[in-house]
Amino acid sequence: MSLFRKTRFLVLLLALGLSACEEGGGAGLALSDAWARATPDGARTGAVYLTLQNGGPSADQLLGVASPQAERAALHGMQMDGDVMRMRKIEALALPVGEAISLAPGGRHIMLMGLGAPLKEGATLTLRLRFAQAPAMEIAVPILALGAEGPGTMRPGATDTGATDTRAMEHGEEGGH
Repeated sequence: MSLFRKTRFLVLLLALGLSACEEGGGAGLALSDAWARATPDGARTGAVYLTLQNGGPSADQLLGVASPQAERAALHGMQMDGDVMRMRKIEALALPVGEAISLAPGGRHIMLMGLGAPLKEGATLTLRLRFAQAPAMEIAVPILALGAEGPGTMRPGATDTGATDTRAMEHGEEGGH
């Protein structure tokens, strides 16, 4: 079995296990497709993407995230302001009943700041999610290739440098940092 298939299988098992545990506790939250993109040497930031499905009886919110591999982690959103892509911290992510909320490249994501070491393809990182109502979840997030756009994908023209075009990107948290 290839590394990718093993990783995807691990994520599926983890998501199914978390879903079963959480639904048994009455929360009804299921997590799937968690992944992070590898970072180049010297990178101090990274991002995590995932999908949360609220199958519970009431709305919930994702209030916070943390990882021992980063000094800080936060929910972030992206939006265009003219020709500039701006990232801003999101205080809470609404999880309406019956809806799947995806965090994906080019949109909402979990930003990791102050990485202790680069994220390496094939490894995992630990992520803890804190909710308004549901119990906290701790998951192992697989790290995919530098050019990955998600499990089983690669950006067209991606190279092994992991370079990201940030000329039109501005990053700020609570008014900038």
